Amino acid sequence: MKQFLLGLFLLGASMGLFVAGQGLSDPPPAFGQPKVDAKKPTLKELEERAAKLEAALAQAKAPEVLTKAHKVAGVVTVKANDGKVKHVTVNHDGSHTGFDGKVYATAQEAANTLRPPTFKTGAKPTPLHITFKMKRHQIRGPTPSWSAFVPGQLSMWGNDQYGNCTVAEEAFHLAAQNPEIFISDDIVIAWGAKNGFNDGATLTDPMDQMAKAGMVSGGTTYGDGPYTAVNYSDEPTLQNAISFAPVKIGIDASALPSGAGNQQGWFALGGTPGQFTSEDHCVSLSGFGTAQQLYQALGVAMPSGLQPTQRGYLLYTWKTLGFVDHPWLMSTEAEAYLRNPSSTANGQPLPNPGAGPTPPVPPVPPIPPVPPTPVPGTSLPAGTYNTSTVTVVVGADGSTTVQAIPGTTLDLSTVNADLQKLQADIQALQKVGKK
Repeated sequence: MKQFLLGLFLLGASMGLFVAGQGLSDPPPAFGQPKVDAKKPTLKELEERAAKLEAALAQAKAPEVLTKAHKVAGVVTVKANDGKVKHVTVNHDGSHTGFDGKVYATAQEAANTLRPPTFKTGAKPTPLHITFKMKRHQIRGPTPSWSAFVPGQLSMWGNDQYGNCTVAEEAFHLAAQNPEIFISDDIVIAWGAKNGFNDGATLTDPMDQMAKAGMVSGGTTYGDGPYTAVNYSDEPTLQNAISFAPVKIGIDASALPSGAGNQQGWFALGGTPGQFTSEDHCVSLSGFGTAQQLYQALGVAMPSGLQPTQRGYLLYTWKTLGFVDHPWLMSTEAEAYLRNPSSTANGQPLPNPGAGPTPPVPPVPPIPPVPPTPVPGTSLPAGTYNTSTVTVVVGADGSTTVQAIPGTTLDLSTVNADLQKLQADIQALQKVGKK
């Protein structure tokens, strides 16, 4: 009975669709003329038509794919349908970048999207008993007004396949060296797998392993120098640390805007301390300064939503660099570390990518003048007598002094020889005077 009803329903539906279609497209036959029955479509034909209509409708509703033409203009904070507060990137044409890397008309639509599985995290908080024992970075020397490390080549370094953000950051900080050291994704992934970091790790685990055994690429073993904890809540201390090399930090990935990982030059501003409390992602701070300075270093047009004098930081994550301010950092940052020296090659320290605070060169003290040397027992007439290296001055009272001739290179043996010769000449003159 059920099969009969189903067949009757399908037959009726097919006839209804056909009649409706004919009624919309063809005029009714003239009165008195016989009606000609057109061939009825089969069920398969109807299904094919429906599939084509559904595909066309889906394509019409599909969001536009994000391209380089969608330049960052601003960012808005929106509460998504799941109740989470999200930062949505606004583009110059008024569209909004979704977390899925597509473009939406409204910020709400963009906020309701999710990052694809290719945007992975993987950081674990470093245990407090370890962080309590760490040395703290102390400000060293004067800090430059701004600094930026922008590698010529960026990659995901496996963070699109594995939860190895702490390892990807190690590859980024090598790429920030001068000259740049680019490690391929395959080597980074293999190193993370060998050491058990691809499914998550603390920030300090990879740094300890890099310092111990390093990562081999092109026949060279690259490692980390000793690291210190950085007080990121104090901007002078944080900026002083960044002036040496990129600073490895742990954050809550939920604080990142939708442009992060999708657009070069994304930005995020503001926040309250402790707003994002789940430390699950490792990123890197590779610069500080004004927005104008940092975007020029990045080679990307500065978003219209930023003031040129706005101060902030460059932040690397998921193959992109963006701009954040200190309040944003305070809303999500949980720990920070500086490696100094930043990197080593075959056990030897490499120069830090940044000049860092350079101690002032002490002034060269002037060469003190040779003190006058009294020559006893002379009875020359008052006047000045020169040798190759010294000048002998005889005063009216008979006092005699010896001075170095300006511009000569004094050699003690030469001076002594000249003095001995002069003494002999004086003695000869004295003998002549007594006769």
